[in-house]
Amino acid sequence: MICTQQTRCLTIRLTMKSQWIAFLQVGLLTVALFFQTETVTANICVDKGLKPLTHFCGKVVDSDGTPIPNATVSVHKGGIEVALKNTDASGEFTFDPLEIGKYEFHAGATGFAKVSFPFVISKPGAKCRQKVEIQLAVGGECSHVQLVKK
Repeated sequence: MICTQQTRCLTIRLTMKSQWIAFLQVGLLTVALFFQTETVTANICVDKGLKPLTHFCGKVVDSDGTPIPNATVSVHKGGIEVALKNTDASGEFTFDPLEIGKYEFHAGATGFAKVSFPFVISKPGAKCRQKVEIQLAVGGECSHVQLVKK
């Protein structure tokens, strides 16, 4: 698993116990419990968060860096969707300038895990000076978000 500067990957190990009940005859009836321990390992990514932005624009790609056209991207503020669109043929998107504030971004595409993360607009600007690259995951991979130079 490869992580970017914006994410940390953690491996979690969970121990689960399952019970199996066996009936043995000793005298009239005795119940014996058999405990089986299982360890499950899972990888998760923890988003470190983006630095405040002036304009929200970017690109949605797969784990190989191939653009994902027609991915659905949206911006939410206070739980309310304020902007929605699809990526173009090169996986790129840009939103009209957003007001100062805290937002949440959502992205998804057929065959990929959905991703969402918070971001902040500090000083609204009309131009896209720094793109956000969103790498959508397949299966047990981690989705990644990073800032890239325009």
